[in-house]
Amino acid sequence: MRAGRIRTAGKTEVSRSRSDAVGAGVSLNSGSVLQAERQIVQNVEQDAGVAILNGQSRARAFEAQGRGAMLNGALGALSGLSTAADKWKRTQSSAIGNVPLGGGGGYIPMAGE
Repeated sequence: MRAGRIRTAGKTEVSRSRSDAVGAGVSLNSGSVLQAERQIVQNVEQDAGVAILNGQSRARAFEAQGRGAMLNGALGALSGLSTAADKWKRTQSSAIGNVPLGGGGGYIPMAGE
């Protein structure tokens, strides 16, 4: 989009240059006019190319930022899931006579005791 605006401005500059040359009585086919036009076009295309490269660079930066946000979101979800599972385990151990799950060292009565 920016490259397009640069090119449009370049076309305007070439037209202005031609108009100035005609106003000064110089032939549009003269070497100096053609050389000036070539220089304008070259500068415009260089600026447009830089704008395109900058846009691509910014796009890659936004993509990387998006991937980082997705990863952080996934890690946050896993953390929340882990916390919820831990709380669930604690509520289950409370329901089974306060015996902690996972070998917490609590006393488990044997049959017949």
